[in-house]
Amino acid sequence: MPHEAAMRQAYGDALWGTWIGIVINLLLGVAKIVAGVLGNCFALVSDGLHSLADLATSLGTLVGFRIAMKPPDLNHPYGHSRAEAVIGAYVSLALAAAGAWVIVRAFSMIGAPHAAPATYTLVVAAASIVIKESLFRYKIRLGRRLNSTSLIADAWDHRSDVFSSLAVLIGAGLTRYVGWHSADDVAAIIVGATLIWAALVLLRDSTDELMDRQQNDEMVQRLRAIALGVGGVRGVEKLWVRKAGLEYMVDIHIEVDPLMTVQQSHGVAHEVQDGLRRAIPAIHQALVHVEPHTAMSHLTEERGRSFEHERHDRPPSPARSDSRG
Repeated sequence: MPHEAAMRQAYGDALWGTWIGIVINLLLGVAKIVAGVLGNCFALVSDGLHSLADLATSLGTLVGFRIAMKPPDLNHPYGHSRAEAVIGAYVSLALAAAGAWVIVRAFSMIGAPHAAPATYTLVVAAASIVIKESLFRYKIRLGRRLNSTSLIADAWDHRSDVFSSLAVLIGAGLTRYVGWHSADDVAAIIVGATLIWAALVLLRDSTDELMDRQQNDEMVQRLRAIALGVGGVRGVEKLWVRKAGLEYMVDIHIEVDPLMTVQQSHGVAHEVQDGLRRAIPAIHQALVHVEPHTAMSHLTEERGRSFEHERHDRPPSPARSDSRG
């Protein structure tokens, strides 16, 4: 599949998955906050804020995808695909701030008199666990298939919501049925901690992408093997692969016979470029640099020096006599 068609399909799938997350997070966030306020469960209110923070993450991902889909222009010749990582970094900071607020608020309420949370708050927390775990599994599969940093981070954000809802379920249950009134606040602190953890993971992945971190060795070795399989390629000196949104940028230095003409080496470079992009349609650009193969270059120099020695050491040819009568 050509690069452009593959990217249209990938971004379409990514946008659909993001919209699913937006709708579910909105409904869950509102339900948790309303149930927490009416049912006297601050941990569930905090968990609702976590879901709305997930909503903000998904909205940021959606904006990032929309910008990343824009074609290259004069000011952005490499395209706009890094917008996904930029939005992810900003969203992670907002997520961490929300987690810090929840923790500070929960600490301030520990020891204060609490009324037991209503039974239905436990039902809402349990339903949230089932729904968000299902959403996590869907998003993680989609993110890994598309190799999308923001979708994978969004998926783990849903998993952190599962853990926070589990903490709410346990905390509210202990408060209602055991009488440990601070359990609700302890659960809220755990929720805040999971928010900050999810933010740090998202920030790490976003900054790795923005700083052009080399991709995993499995991908690099696969591309190296493809390049070495092209006729005329004698070696691969360097191979760098960086991620930009759902796309990749590849810089590769291949070695060819030093006696090869410029036109021939140019043809080999094009074959390498086409082979890489056929294997991984998400490769937006593959820059192929051609160098003389080191071992063959030395051999050529040795042959040249040997020829020069032979020419100098050869005795001069006898002069030919003119036999014309």
